[in-house]
Amino acid sequence: MTKNKDIYNVSFSGSPVYQSTTTASSKKETNEDDLFMDAVKQQHEAVLESERQYKEKQKKNRENYEKGIKTFPDSVVTAVRKEMLERAAQGFIKYNNTLDRTDLSVIDYLQHAKEEAMDLALYLEKTIQMLKGNK
Repeated sequence: MTKNKDIYNVSFSGSPVYQSTTTASSKKETNEDDLFMDAVKQQHEAVLESERQYKEKQKKNRENYEKGIKTFPDSVVTAVRKEMLERAAQGFIKYNNTLDRTDLSVIDYLQHAKEEAMDLALYLEKTIQMLKGNK
């Protein structure tokens, strides 16, 4: 690329507009500028195409969701969802109740959550000790 004054005016709101004003002293410098501008144009077009494809996928996912086609390709979310459903079923079998129950107050739910959080802290500490070799 030349060290001459180059102006690249790029508009991203539609088709790109490229303007180049050079005072190249040789065909070689002009050719380098043209190659550079071609590369910039190709990169810009690739970005626009990638964005278009991404938006198309988003639109398709939204349409499928609204139609009731609830596909979700994230294996981690799917696994956790499965575990939550299994845990809810086990809880119902064990306690003959669900979270739809009305016999607990907000304070009761907060107390249960606090106790679960304390259990979590213990599990985390035990895991840290195990990773440090303090089985």
